[in-house]
Amino acid sequence: MIRTTSVADVSARCVKVSTGATTTERIHQINQFDYLAGPNGTWTFLGNGTHLRDEDGRLLLVAGGKFVMDLLTGEILEATPNSNPNFSYMCKFMGG
Repeated sequence: MIRTTSVADVSARCVKVSTGATTTERIHQINQFDYLAGPNGTWTFLGNGTHLRDEDGRLLLVAGGKFVMDLLTGEILEATPNSNPNFSYMCKFMGG
């Protein structure tokens, strides 16, 4: 097994072109990838996944925790309640 770990501090601005809806995202996270033989392995996400804000700076969502995803199938193997491993929250805040 090979394990890699990265620490990320990211700022992102998301704009839905058709509506002009804009959000900003602040992400603080630790990513751990465990690679087994071949393409098998897992991705473990730990941390404050996002601080999502609207154009006025109003806080819309704080998501964080831990999730573990199978790298081959994309299946979520483990997730804490507020980790939002499927990132579906973006649709709600971007107008559908």
